Amino acid sequence: MLDIPNLPAPGFDQPLELLRACHMKMLMNCRTLEKLAGHIHRENIDQTARDTAATIRRYFNEAAPLHHQDEEQDLFPLLLTISACLKGVICQLNQEHTTLEESWAVLDELLAKPESINDSEAFTELCGAFAQAYRDHIAVEEENILLPIEGQLTEPQLERLGRAMAARRGAQTGST
Repeated sequence: MLDIPNLPAPGFDQPLELLRACHMKMLMNCRTLEKLAGHIHRENIDQTARDTAATIRRYFNEAAPLHHQDEEQDLFPLLLTISACLKGVICQLNQEHTTLEESWAVLDELLAKPESINDSEAFTELCGAFAQAYRDHIAVEEENILLPIEGQLTEPQLERLGRAMAARRGAQTGST
């Protein structure tokens, strides 16, 4: 399989750090997707391509949607109660989530049956556009959401955010 390191993530008691760790995993999976496209272009479809496609699909079908829900259902509404100034960027990010999910649906269909990839150049372009869209999206979230709110959320707000994230994943937190 092409490389996707398995890095330990912060716990739900550190929800902002966990969101950042998710961003890093997204970027790693995007980079691996681009490497996969190059591999398919050079080597065609082999077991390495199939295994890597399955890993990428698992991530973007399971973890990425949960991350988007963390933001859309919990983080963004919380931030709007703190600062109405964030409304514009939050609306932009929500729309980008929709666009990213639509782009992913196209890639997911191809990666589900890598043998169906007939035009490796077009697939490479599609992968590159998807990865760049995610890189741009994450940069906006980091610069305009996570960095400015660092230290602004109260302990009870962070605990509620962490509990909601844990519940979405069926996990327990140490908080009551």
